[in-house]
Amino acid sequence: MSGYSKGYPLRELRAFDGWTTGPLDSSLGEDDIAYLRDDLAVVRDPVVADAAVIFSSTTAQWRDFCAFTLGFPAVEGRTDGD
Repeated sequence: MSGYSKGYPLRELRAFDGWTTGPLDSSLGEDDIAYLRDDLAVVRDPVVADAAVIFSSTTAQWRDFCAFTLGFPAVEGRTDGD
């Protein structure tokens, strides 16, 4: 389980050019809150250890979006494989 997460309205997360809509995401609205974890996965519930992942990417573009567009603090110093 990840240690840090931050909630965002889905409209902010979906602004990422590489966002893909999966089965969990398609049932959620723009104003619904999803949580970005420190492993850069997006989940609906940050407390549940086996929460279903709405979106996940390991690309530099996603890391940059999280760090610079969202201001997500857990990205600093992160590299692939962290």
